[in-house]
Amino acid sequence: MLLDDQPVAEFGLDSLSLVELLFSIEEHFKIDLPDNRTDLNTLTGLAGLVDDILAETAAQ
Repeated sequence: MLLDDQPVAEFGLDSLSLVELLFSIEEHFKIDLPDNRTDLNTLTGLAGLVDDILAETAAQ
């Protein structure tokens, strides 16, 4: 079962896999994720950040 607040490391992603996932998300959504965020270690944090960036982009 996937829990939205579960650390991505518990899904079997190591740090390199997480970086690859972040690059894939950036390419798919054509966005740039900030390097200094610490809330990218859960699905909730990652999805929230992507939603925020997409909303900011749409508002411009």
